[in-house]
Amino acid sequence: MRNNQIANPSRYYLNRTPSVALPYAIFVVLSVGLMACSESPTVPEAHGPESGTESGSEGSSGSGEPGESGTQYGLADTARETRSGVDLVMSYDAVAQAFAGTVTNTTAAAISNVRVEIHLSNGVELGPTARVTLNAGQTNPVQLAASGQSFTRWSVHVELGSGAN
Repeated sequence: MRNNQIANPSRYYLNRTPSVALPYAIFVVLSVGLMACSESPTVPEAHGPESGTESGSEGSSGSGEPGESGTQYGLADTARETRSGVDLVMSYDAVAQAFAGTVTNTTAAAISNVRVEIHLSNGVELGPTARVTLNAGQTNPVQLAASGQSFTRWSVHVELGSGAN
């Protein structure tokens, strides 16, 4: 009888019903995948090469240019990002059809060639702003017009570096 038991391994699985674990696992994987797809992706920008070079890579995530966090903001969001001691706060004003905010040097030394770029979900790049030198603790206003642009999400980043513009 032992030989019979070994020859018929299905006998050990008495009253076996199909497992719900595999269909449940497939459901979970598909659900997670769909949730990831429902978020707005970072859209690669179609623009020409930047003039000059940028230094530092803090905040760089491989999403395009150095300093880009890849974070996508909605129209009512306020962006707060920091790169190499420069704090950036930016938001969109739908009535004015413009972005407004500030850049602040949080370090004890001057930071030169600071500028800001905004990337819209429609592929348009706003800016960069003119290069400025921020002294220690200095805050400058930033404004970029978005008149006539139709978009649902945006990203922003501070650029630091040198070069002719």
